[in-house]
Amino acid sequence: MNAPLDPGLCGSCRHAHVQQSARGSSFWRCGLADVDPGFRRYPPLPVRACAGYSPAMRRWFILSAIGRDRPGLVAELATLVLESNANLEDSRMTILGSDFAVILLCSASDAAAGDALAVGAKRLERDHGLTILLRHMEEGPRSAVPAPGTRLYRVEAAGEDRAGIVAGICRVLAERGVNIVELNSRSSRPGPGGSPHYEMSLRVELPDSMDARALREALEAEADRLVIDVALMPA
Repeated sequence: MNAPLDPGLCGSCRHAHVQQSARGSSFWRCGLADVDPGFRRYPPLPVRACAGYSPAMRRWFILSAIGRDRPGLVAELATLVLESNANLEDSRMTILGSDFAVILLCSASDAAAGDALAVGAKRLERDHGLTILLRHMEEGPRSAVPAPGTRLYRVEAAGEDRAGIVAGICRVLAERGVNIVELNSRSSRPGPGGSPHYEMSLRVELPDSMDARALREALEAEADRLVIDVALMPA
């Protein structure tokens, strides 16, 4: 029979792992049994109490996928995370042009989760024409927004669509050590003047030592150069 869905403590213990038989059946195996006969090699599941329990190190992964938009892709990716014994911690999804793009933040205590995600990602690439990138985060996720020592602000920019708007505004922020945590932009259909209208919204982290007025003046100077409107305000 297959391993139960709820292994109890074994599911997050660094000594436990899933072992498959020649017939394809899966069993939770305790590694401590190899050195201590006091532990059962294949304990009855779910395990609710164990003297040898030791939490496994939590691993973090970023999985990004791009492909032709169609119904069911989010379900396929979420199922991959679930079947890899990982948790979906955060996600972002959007449609860009005719393509679907998603970024998933996953975590897992199971040491085999990374390999399972990689194998499943290759299958989804083959079966659904997706381009998938899987990255292991060595240090785990960063601190919550806003980061310590910063405060959260919003930058709004709008005007006639022209080359260089994103580069110009973001360069002003980068030169002053302002971190961008979210950026959204869109170009709408031509208005009465015949030119497309461009809008951009950013959430940024201002260092506590920074004078918001000085940053606003620098952004307004760049906006004058680009012939757009810009505003800086607390988020």
